[in-house]
Amino acid sequence: ASAWSRVRGSLGDALRETMLEEEGEEAQYHDDAEGVKMERVGRDQPFWIELQEDAVVPDLLDGMSPEALCLATDLTGKKGLYGRVDEALNLVLETIGLPDGQEQIETQDDPDGSEVPAVADMLSTISKKAECYTVITLRDKQIWAVGLGDKARSRLLAAKVALTASLALNYMQETGVAVDFSNMAAWSELMQEIEGSYEQVG
Repeated sequence: ASAWSRVRGSLGDALRETMLEEEGEEAQYHDDAEGVKMERVGRDQPFWIELQEDAVVPDLLDGMSPEALCLATDLTGKKGLYGRVDEALNLVLETIGLPDGQEQIETQDDPDGSEVPAVADMLSTISKKAECYTVITLRDKQIWAVGLGDKARSRLLAAKVALTASLALNYMQETGVAVDFSNMAAWSELMQEIEGSYEQVG
């Protein structure tokens, strides 16, 4: 089983509560015919989505894991994550043995949900607001992630953070060794949050 299948449930539930606490009125849930939804996805709090088995996906996601880590941001908080994402990504790629991995990364910006509609469909089940997003992949590891934000730069940086964290989590699951983020406090905190949820399920 992948790291995603083991952490997705508990992490998603815990972060729904955190989103509500941090976003206040904006993120309040509503019961309707489709279930409980937020007004919008909480910012700077990672969460997981899983595509349906019958979802139609573009070539970009062909062969990828059905689960993906998502992150939304307005770039108003956690600057230690977004400001050092390239440094963190390079560190992870070196650690997992893909020093040239940046060349393999592909992105698809999808501000209106027309390029990868399966993601828009999943996001619509948790948020009333239609989010703009960017999908990012590293095919060598069959891992992908999603960044959400109103501005192209915001969602691209969020996508890179989510992909970096996903790769680090996958490496930890495969080897039992954590990527050394000891000199990057914000990244250490992010990974501790995700790893802690993983341990609760494991």
